[in-house]
Order: sequence, then C-alpha cells, then structure tokens
Amino acid sequence: MEFVKAREDVDFGRFCAHIYPDILFRLADGYGVGWELYSDLYGKAHDHTVASGGLNQDAVLLLRNIDRQVNDKIPSIMNVAPSILELFDINWKDKCLDGKSIF
Repeated sequence: MEFVKAREDVDFGRFCAHIYPDILFRLADGYGVGWELYSDLYGKAHDHTVASGGLNQDAVLLLRNIDRQVNDKIPSIMNVAPSILELFDINWKDKCLDGKSIF
C-alpha cells in the first residue's frame, strides 16, 4: 500500500462526502484490485494498467491557443471544470464546484 486515508484527509470540499468513500487507498505500483468474487481483495496484477478497472493517477490536460497565464502547473481533476468554464468566460464562482480555475 502507498497509503490508506480517511476521506477528510484527502479532500475537504463541500461535496467530498458525495464523491469519495469513507476510506481511500492507493496500492503500490504493480498491484491492483481484483474483480473476482472468491479471491483476495488485492494482489499482484500484471495487467492492472490495461484491464478495465485498472486506474492510473496520472493524466494530461492539453491547452492550446489560449490567451491566459496558467498559474497551477499541476492541477487537480477538480479544477478542470472551473478552468474550462473560465476559458469560455462563464462565471463559475457562483456554481457549487469544489475546484478552482488554473488561471
């Protein structure tokens, strides 16, 4: 395990109780959560990065031809919606979003 944390230790936004389970964990690289009914909860998963349900924490957000300075170089996924709304000049601050714009 890389970590096991209570939901409040990962996020404390207004809607975190609706998004996250009570306890979150991240398995060490090379391990995955199995789908089998009568097996261990987790174990060595050789195909966890390509099989359905195999998750990777890394992602890429590509922006091109924008006229704004990016202030947050390593944004959270929660910041994608506010950032896109801001790009389209839509006021996102009065919406019920936990994230913030990267601009």
